[in-house]
Amino acid sequence: VGQDEVEHKNTEEQLKPDFGKTNEKVEADREQGLRPVSRLSRKYKCALLALVGLLCFATFRFSYIMMTSDSNYSYQLKKGKKYLKKDEYEQAVEYLRRAMELDQDRGGTDVEPMLLLAETYAEIDEKKLAVTYMEQAIKMEKNSKGDSKLLVTLYLDMMDLLNVTGQTEQVNQVIRDCSYEDIRDQLLAYRIEKPVCD
Repeated sequence: VGQDEVEHKNTEEQLKPDFGKTNEKVEADREQGLRPVSRLSRKYKCALLALVGLLCFATFRFSYIMMTSDSNYSYQLKKGKKYLKKDEYEQAVEYLRRAMELDQDRGGTDVEPMLLLAETYAEIDEKKLAVTYMEQAIKMEKNSKGDSKLLVTLYLDMMDLLNVTGQTEQVNQVIRDCSYEDIRDQLLAYRIEKPVCD
């Protein structure tokens, strides 16, 4: 029998479980330097189980951190909405701005953070900022060639915002600047004409 065959035979015997072996056979295996496989496999199983548990915990923890982190768009938007609903405008602005930045950094075209910022600034009487964010939302929706219904809604929201914040002098300008005839026709109802004096 060659050296390779002896090593192969020893390896096979190491892999066989020792169930049903007699005490003499176990002693003979120990004298040859062979360990009982069942003890190794039990330790191996425990270590493997512990490693899998640790890996699962680490994956869960990493996912949780990423979902509630400063770099998660959905988390920032959700927190901004929460604070806006509670009339905590400073916190809402902080989270909504961060959501908008994250969306833009990833090349996104979601206008929701801008709309919410416009609403928030209107609530705290920051008229110019409210209009600025509404204009950005309209511009982004135009550039992304998004849903035409959303664009109509954005323009109508802009008209409402201008009226609510007392910036009615800009209504006619927005109507003139609207490049969509069908939308412009809907906006004409908001037009304010200067009185004509005789």
